[in-house]
Amino acid sequence: MLVDGRAWRSGPWLVDAAARALYRNGEEVPVPPKALSCLIYLVAHHHRALGRDELINAVWGHAHLSDGVLAQTIFQLRGLLAGGVSDGPIRSIRGFGYRWITPVEVCSEAERVLSPPPSGTTAEGPATGPSAAVAEPANARHTGAVADAPAGVPQAPARRLAGATFALGAAALFVLMALASWLLQDQPAHRVIPGTAASDAVVTDGRALLVLPVVAPDGADTTWMRLGLMDLVAARLRAAGATTVPVETALLLDRSGSGEGDRYARWSAATGARVVVTRISHANGVWVVHVEALQGDDADVRVMAESADAVAAAREAADRLALALDHVPAPVPGESTQVLALLQQVDAALLERDLERATRLIAAAAPEVREHPRLRMADAMVAFHGMKLDHARSRFESLVETLDPELDRRLSAQALTTLASVNALLGRPEETRRLLEGLATRLDAAVDTDLLGIVQMNLGLLAQERGDLAEADLHLARARQLLEGVGDLQRQSVLASNLGVHALRSERLAEAGSELDRALAGFEALADRSGRLHVLASKLELELARLDVSAATASAARLQPDGSESLLARTYARTAQAMALLEQGRLREAAAAIDTLHAASAGQPGLTAYEAVEALLRLRWLVATGASAGQRAVQAERARQLLAPHRNLRAFQAEAWHLLVKATLESGDAAVAKDVSGAFLDWAEAVELRGVRLRALMANVAVARQAGDHDAVARDIALAWTLLDDAASPWHWLVVAEGMLPLPASRPDHESQLLRLAQRLAPSASHHFGAACARVRLLDELGPDSARPAAVARARALAGERALPADLVPASRLGPARSGEMASAD
Repeated sequence: MLVDGRAWRSGPWLVDAAARALYRNGEEVPVPPKALSCLIYLVAHHHRALGRDELINAVWGHAHLSDGVLAQTIFQLRGLLAGGVSDGPIRSIRGFGYRWITPVEVCSEAERVLSPPPSGTTAEGPATGPSAAVAEPANARHTGAVADAPAGVPQAPARRLAGATFALGAAALFVLMALASWLLQDQPAHRVIPGTAASDAVVTDGRALLVLPVVAPDGADTTWMRLGLMDLVAARLRAAGATTVPVETALLLDRSGSGEGDRYARWSAATGARVVVTRISHANGVWVVHVEALQGDDADVRVMAESADAVAAAREAADRLALALDHVPAPVPGESTQVLALLQQVDAALLERDLERATRLIAAAAPEVREHPRLRMADAMVAFHGMKLDHARSRFESLVETLDPELDRRLSAQALTTLASVNALLGRPEETRRLLEGLATRLDAAVDTDLLGIVQMNLGLLAQERGDLAEADLHLARARQLLEGVGDLQRQSVLASNLGVHALRSERLAEAGSELDRALAGFEALADRSGRLHVLASKLELELARLDVSAATASAARLQPDGSESLLARTYARTAQAMALLEQGRLREAAAAIDTLHAASAGQPGLTAYEAVEALLRLRWLVATGASAGQRAVQAERARQLLAPHRNLRAFQAEAWHLLVKATLESGDAAVAKDVSGAFLDWAEAVELRGVRLRALMANVAVARQAGDHDAVARDIALAWTLLDDAASPWHWLVVAEGMLPLPASRPDHESQLLRLAQRLAPSASHHFGAACARVRLLDELGPDSARPAAVARARALAGERALPADLVPASRLGPARSGEMASAD
């Protein structure tokens, strides 16, 4: 939160935010820019303690900087202000942050003559107004660069992409898959020769080819052929101008297949591609390769080739298939078959995620062979998949510098695409965007359809993160078209999952359900356990948004990770399970689930979104267990700060704001609650989400109600009702019901609203605790009296380990039943 251009006096010090200057007894004291920004923020908020995350977010523009940088900055300030002999005016709050403790006075304009007028620029860039006191350049705020960090302090990257670029879950789940899940597949085993571009080839029916793993003889020396020769066949077909389905989809389908005779037909239907089956055998010193392009399970095209060398036989068979499909085979590469065999063995190891084997193969190669572009690419991929991101970035950048964008066009594009992924994981979204936009302009949609689909998808996801939804929609629509064109079922499912969770976060629940169903069908066809688990967790969250606890309970039973899924998918599943347990009132189990989630996510790169949501779930648990207002207020503020950097979690952040206002009111600090509520409203005005604005209005209603300001209560309730329509979600209606009730007095003008609330919440009141409690309160307003005992009994049955709210028991009526009494649903 930026501060204005005021000045403050504290002891011998004058802090001038507009001039960005510090004075001691009238003399300016030089302060490093970041330290000065930190000082201004501390003094401006001297009335309260500031958490470390809030300070980091305010001064550096994000919440993922190392605490060591902040600690070093505080150390600098103490050296200036107290000579380093004590903490001086900055007190450390153990386990939380810092507070300015010396009395502060706001200076008048007359007192500010001590400081020169602002020059219009600062050491950090042009001043654009009063808020420039702690403003950051846009690029610094996004990249996480710490240009003014003290010497010797490590500049930790902001690892935001997995939890911020994507929605909790799908944006988080698929960062590697969406940006660079392909390995080295589909690369021509040669450099493209000018004049033989694939776009000049004849395409017969426009269908992609689904090249499956090769059926090879058993044996230690032939294990690599299954995936290595699959990759070679696909690469040769692609070099001849055919469109091939990415190998991850082929590999997943192969792993999912049973012995059922129609599996090829099902896979063809799922991808819209022709299935290509390759078999290799060895006899009398000769390798024989048979390749078939199938239409369903019936052979469409058959070719065969043989050679004393397995790689040569596979390459020749692939070229003959290309000819049979009216394509022109690419020139034969200049490398020896021994080198090509090594390249395909390394590819196979990477496809199997056997990083140790890939590393051994590369290390065993002759020095001149290790300089081969594809082996250098493989070496960089090993670092990437081993999450040695700085090494990966260095290796990819070095590789890109030495590749000819024309002669090594596809390998260069693949290296740049993966480099974009590395930069994203290192918290460099602007560099990621630059690389992706460059690729979008140079890739040929007719030749590089798969890569361009990945690039467009990730440009869309980055646009979502920036809040540019119109641009995001254009990129994502283009990505879907491209990925469907190459039969890339895996990334189509990834895209659908991302779109589904984005729709969920944007409160478009019907759209979310449709996209998640589409994603689930794709992942189940691929037997992709990580993708399936992630989508199931998203669907559970969707069911909770619909207040359908019964369906969410059934979905929770399906979330049973077996350890083979990705860490990200398992973490999201734990998060969704904890949400469901809280809604069911199973508080002891929920506490254990939240502790497990904390152990899995705390401090983990790429899991900061889950760490933030874990803080919110712990807050919900405190509310459900009847914890003190003070405990809830502290946890609400912590959750709010952790959620703040994640734009796609703004609905969760609004919940934390709302509960902070409630807890502050209950603690008896009405003035602070009013300030917090006002800040909440200001923040919510900039968020185009119905639920966020409704929570802010209902928080204001609570403050006004306690202050006895009935006009303000009526005004904000009326504003809330302008946001409710047939498209509103069940939980929107529940937020308004909980905020409106109990009414301060019987008001006929509210009767139609109460009846509408009763109608909207009736389906949920039978299985959702909050809705059941709201029903009791509505009965207290509308009647009939006879229905109340059954409604209270239903709420008690749904409470689980939660206590019923005090206003529900014993029964009380605020006034006589009115003419429009609720019909009993029990």
